[in-house]
Amino acid sequence: MSVKLQFLEKLQARQPAPASSVSKTQDDIAEFRLRMTQLQEQMDAWLVGTGLNVETLSTSVTDLLVDSGAFEIAAIFLRIDDRAVKFMPVFLYGQGVAGCVETAFYDGGLITPLG
Repeated sequence: MSVKLQFLEKLQARQPAPASSVSKTQDDIAEFRLRMTQLQEQMDAWLVGTGLNVETLSTSVTDLLVDSGAFEIAAIFLRIDDRAVKFMPVFLYGQGVAGCVETAFYDGGLITPLG
């Protein structure tokens, strides 16, 4: 066996086995949920005494790249009177991004997408 092949075999033996796609997906979902919770907690801290209310609502995100096809996660609403800004999780994987959230402004019956 050549020295090069011996080196490559030793290198492969040292590397951990790749994580299964199921555990990677579950880890990514857990991270997405954690980030949404952290965002909600930061908003709570920033908005103390402003009259804005931070609310969460459980929502189902459909993603064809997730094994079960969907998962539950919290959406965040900032409310004051009849106006709100909604942070709605849209998908887990897409175009090099993990965890996409859509933001929209609600003013009575008018909805304005923000990004």
